Amino acid sequence: MILKTESGYKTINPTKQQILDEISVLDGVDNSFIILENDTESYIQVGGGPEEFTVEVRVYINSNDFTHWKAEYQQSDGIVLRTLSISGASVKIPASQILNIETVQRLFMEFADGVLLSTKVTWVNITSMFINS
Repeated sequence: MILKTESGYKTINPTKQQILDEISVLDGVDNSFIILENDTESYIQVGGGPEEFTVEVRVYINSNDFTHWKAEYQQSDGIVLRTLSISGASVKIPASQILNIETVQRLFMEFADGVLLSTKVTWVNITSMFINS
Protein backbone atom coordinates (compact mmCIF):
# COMPACT_ATOMS: atom_id res chain seq x y z
CA MET A 1 0.00 0.00 0.00
CA ILE A 2 1.03 3.59 -0.63
CA LEU A 3 -0.42 6.55 1.26
CA LYS A 4 -0.25 9.99 -0.40
CA THR A 5 -1.53 13.33 0.84
CA GLU A 6 -2.02 16.76 -0.68
CA SER A 7 0.61 18.11 1.71
CA GLY A 8 3.21 15.87 0.03
CA TYR A 9 3.39 13.12 2.63
CA LYS A 10 4.00 9.71 1.06
CA THR A 11 4.69 6.41 2.77
CA ILE A 12 4.90 2.83 1.60
CA ASN A 13 3.04 0.26 3.69
CA PRO A 14 1.61 2.73 6.20
CA THR A 15 0.34 1.48 9.52
CA LYS A 16 -3.35 1.86 10.26
CA GLN A 17 -2.42 4.50 12.82
CA GLN A 18 -0.53 6.52 10.19
CA ILE A 19 -3.60 6.39 7.93
CA LEU A 20 -5.90 7.50 10.77
CA ASP A 21 -3.48 10.27 11.75
CA GLU A 22 -3.48 11.67 8.21
CA ILE A 23 -7.29 11.57 8.03
CA SER A 24 -7.50 13.43 11.33
CA VAL A 25 -5.55 16.45 10.02
CA LEU A 26 -7.51 17.03 6.80
CA ASP A 27 -8.52 20.68 6.80
CA GLY A 28 -10.31 21.27 3.47
CA VAL A 29 -7.81 23.94 2.44
CA ASP A 30 -4.09 23.11 2.26
CA ASN A 31 -4.35 19.48 3.29
CA SER A 32 -7.66 18.27 1.93
CA PHE A 33 -7.16 14.88 0.33
CA ILE A 34 -5.60 11.49 0.92
CA ILE A 35 -5.15 8.57 -1.46
CA LEU A 36 -4.46 5.01 -0.31
CA GLU A 37 -3.40 2.75 -3.18
CA ASN A 38 -3.06 -1.03 -3.03
CA ASP A 39 -0.76 -3.35 -5.00
CA THR A 40 -3.18 -3.57 -7.96
CA GLU A 41 -3.28 0.26 -8.19
CA SER A 42 -6.87 0.31 -6.96
CA TYR A 43 -7.34 3.17 -4.53
CA ILE A 44 -9.57 4.91 -2.05
CA GLN A 45 -9.48 8.69 -1.83
CA VAL A 46 -11.03 11.20 0.51
CA GLY A 47 -11.47 14.91 0.03
CA GLY A 48 -12.62 17.61 2.42
CA GLY A 49 -12.22 18.22 6.09
CA PRO A 50 -12.15 18.94 8.89
CA GLU A 51 -15.69 17.71 9.57
CA GLU A 52 -17.24 16.81 6.21
CA PHE A 53 -15.75 14.54 3.55
CA THR A 54 -16.42 12.75 0.29
CA VAL A 55 -14.93 9.34 -0.58
CA GLU A 56 -14.35 7.58 -3.89
CA VAL A 57 -12.87 4.19 -4.77
CA ARG A 58 -11.38 3.12 -8.08
CA VAL A 59 -11.13 -0.65 -8.59
CA TYR A 60 -8.83 -1.86 -11.36
CA ILE A 61 -10.01 -5.04 -13.07
CA ASN A 62 -6.82 -5.11 -15.16
CA SER A 63 -4.30 -2.45 -16.19
CA ASN A 64 -6.77 -0.80 -18.59
CA ASP A 65 -10.22 -1.45 -17.12
CA PHE A 66 -11.64 -0.07 -13.91
CA THR A 67 -14.80 0.86 -12.09
CA HIS A 68 -15.06 4.07 -10.08
CA TRP A 69 -17.42 4.44 -7.12
CA LYS A 70 -18.62 7.25 -4.84
CA ALA A 71 -19.70 6.54 -1.27
CA GLU A 72 -23.00 7.80 0.05
CA TYR A 73 -25.33 7.31 2.93
CA GLN A 74 -28.70 5.97 1.87
CA GLN A 75 -30.19 8.64 -0.37
CA SER A 76 -33.45 10.27 0.60
CA ASP A 77 -36.14 11.41 -1.85
CA GLY A 78 -34.66 14.14 -3.99
CA ILE A 79 -31.12 15.44 -4.22
CA VAL A 80 -30.00 18.27 -1.99
CA LEU A 81 -26.65 19.78 -2.97
CA ARG A 82 -24.20 20.95 -0.30
CA THR A 83 -20.87 22.71 -0.59
CA LEU A 84 -17.66 21.01 0.53
CA SER A 85 -14.21 22.64 0.57
CA ILE A 86 -11.46 20.68 -1.22
CA SER A 87 -8.09 22.36 -1.79
CA GLY A 88 -9.74 25.62 -0.82
CA ALA A 89 -12.28 25.37 -3.64
CA SER A 90 -16.02 25.04 -3.07
CA VAL A 91 -17.37 21.84 -4.60
CA LYS A 92 -21.11 21.05 -4.83
CA ILE A 93 -21.89 17.50 -3.74
CA PRO A 94 -25.16 15.70 -2.98
CA ALA A 95 -25.74 15.85 0.77
CA SER A 96 -26.01 12.04 0.89
CA GLN A 97 -22.37 11.84 -0.29
CA ILE A 98 -20.97 14.00 2.50
CA LEU A 99 -19.56 11.64 5.12
CA ASN A 100 -18.41 12.15 8.69
CA ILE A 101 -14.88 11.37 9.86
CA GLU A 102 -15.87 8.12 11.59
CA THR A 103 -17.27 6.73 8.35
CA VAL A 104 -14.17 7.83 6.42
CA GLN A 105 -11.91 6.15 8.97
CA ARG A 106 -13.94 2.94 8.76
CA LEU A 107 -13.82 2.90 4.94
CA PHE A 108 -10.04 3.42 4.90
CA MET A 109 -9.46 0.73 7.54
CA GLU A 110 -11.55 -1.76 5.58
CA PHE A 111 -9.72 -0.87 2.35
CA ALA A 112 -6.40 -1.42 4.14
CA ASP A 113 -7.73 -4.85 5.16
CA GLY A 114 -8.55 -5.69 1.53
CA VAL A 115 -12.25 -4.78 1.47
CA LEU A 116 -12.40 -2.46 -1.54
CA LEU A 117 -16.10 -1.57 -1.34
CA SER A 118 -17.29 -1.62 2.26
CA THR A 119 -20.87 -2.54 3.05
CA LYS A 120 -21.00 0.36 5.57
CA VAL A 121 -22.17 2.74 2.82
CA THR A 122 -23.94 2.62 -0.53
CA TRP A 123 -21.69 2.89 -3.59
CA VAL A 124 -22.74 4.85 -6.66
CA ASN A 125 -21.05 3.76 -9.88
CA ILE A 126 -19.60 6.91 -11.50
CA THR A 127 -17.26 5.13 -13.94
CA SER A 128 -18.90 6.80 -16.93
CA MET A 129 -17.49 10.17 -15.74
CA PHE A 130 -13.97 8.88 -16.45
CA ILE A 131 -14.46 7.10 -19.77
CA ASN A 132 -14.01 8.97 -23.03
CA SER A 133 -17.01 8.66 -25.29
